[in-house]
Amino acid sequence: FMVDTQRPHLVPTLRIASAFVHQGQPSDITDVMTNGKWLMRDSKVLTIDEDDVVRQAERIGHEAWRRVLDRYPDVPFPIKLPPQP
Repeated sequence: FMVDTQRPHLVPTLRIASAFVHQGQPSDITDVMTNGKWLMRDSKVLTIDEDDVVRQAERIGHEAWRRVLDRYPDVPFPIKLPPQP
């Protein structure tokens, strides 16, 4: 994998391995290749549709909160959920 070492939390690069282990973040990894196949290029995952995953997570999160609020209507919720499609 390739790491962007010019991130504020990773410099100075005197001990880059230590800095990456202790201060590294997932967003520091920009490219990943396994067995000759690119899995990530320029911080974009190539093996899944990230936009679809985000849409599904949003929908599932709203469904979960809706179930909680249906079962426990007195639970405070910071925003009003949109109507179900």
